[in-house]
Amino acid sequence: MVNLGYFWRFCDLGDIKVENKTLNQVYEDLLKIIKEHYNSNDVFLLLGVDHIITYLCIKAVKTSVGGKWGLIYFDLHPDLYKEYEGDLK
Repeated sequence: MVNLGYFWRFCDLGDIKVENKTLNQVYEDLLKIIKEHYNSNDVFLLLGVDHIITYLCIKAVKTSVGGKWGLIYFDLHPDLYKEYEGDLK
């Protein structure tokens, strides 16, 4: 097990409310938060539920950072399980 806190400091920037918002409104919220907190020495860990949120996060980071940046993507959807909560694939 690796303690990432040993290597990095963490700052939770909170949740973004998505209810009753258009995709563009969610994107603008993400963009504002990332631009306000971006520092070239920082690493962002963005967690979403749906692939469209992932897309909006990547778009906001790309717009904010410009230049070179990296992406590590984990897809944790239950479609990777043989069985999920008692249901077989």
